[in-house]
Amino acid sequence: MTIEEIENLTYDKAKEIAVEIMKIKGHKCIFAELGKHFGYSVLVFKNGHHVYFANDYELHHDYMVEEHGKEGLKEFYIKEMKNTLYTDAELLNEVQTYSEYRKKVYFLRNYWIMQYDHVSACYIGKEQKEKVEKERENFPFYNHVSFCYVADEEIIKTSVKYLKHLQNAYEKLKANDKTFREMIRYELANHEACYTWDYFGALESLGLIYDELTETQKKIVKEELKKQIERYDEEEREGRRCNLMSKYDNDYYNKGYDDGFEDGINSTDSIEFELEKYAIWKDYKIIGYVELTEEQKEALNATKGIDVYFGKG
Repeated sequence: MTIEEIENLTYDKAKEIAVEIMKIKGHKCIFAELGKHFGYSVLVFKNGHHVYFANDYELHHDYMVEEHGKEGLKEFYIKEMKNTLYTDAELLNEVQTYSEYRKKVYFLRNYWIMQYDHVSACYIGKEQKEKVEKERENFPFYNHVSFCYVADEEIIKTSVKYLKHLQNAYEKLKANDKTFREMIRYELANHEACYTWDYFGALESLGLIYDELTETQKKIVKEELKKQIERYDEEEREGRRCNLMSKYDNDYYNKGYDDGFEDGINSTDSIEFELEKYAIWKDYKIIGYVELTEEQKEALNATKGIDVYFGKG
């Protein structure tokens, strides 16, 4: 089977090739053998609709089958589905962590809508544009939560209800220093701050401006940036690659890689990381500002090919 044939499977057709059907978080998960290329896979359905964005295939987990067999792969699928899918009630539960917030928003925007007939608002080229415009005749309402058109306006109202709940939860996470640190740690790693030495991309992704943060939040940002730079330097010295995201995604990194450090590493007394604001000069004009240490400024100015200069202004 091709990926197009798999994604076009109806629930009834998928049942015909099912090895087992299991209900997980309100979704019907069909475990099936899909042939040579995709192998033992899990297909996800809800309300009779194929939620194929949530599917998973043996193609991506050959190593697991070699080590643990098909039964081990099945257990992996079950665990992943429980960690990826949500019931409607769970979308309204209190959000405890930034990781939970991210997963729920992703589910709402990408998977939840697939239980309903809809037309994507995205297209490439004239042919696809004409197809979308024709299909929109039967799907007149635009759902800004999932970037698509639907036939029933109630679908939009429901998705907005879930999104507002998650947005309120996000504001509470930002206001809590512990979860704020989790958010900053994740986004610094996600924006490869160990390479860039700055936090602007991470803050922008969170809708934050450094000057508008509390003094405690500013201190957290500087502490977490320092840790990631130091960890990268340590890995460089030891000849290991910097891969902070993979570290974040395992249980150890979720707790924070400072857990194994000596007592006192989180104390503000131990932080010697003074940043100064420097102007970014290009063609004799200031195009922006950045906070750097003196060392970072000198290193950047010595770097060839970046076409800007960092200095006072």
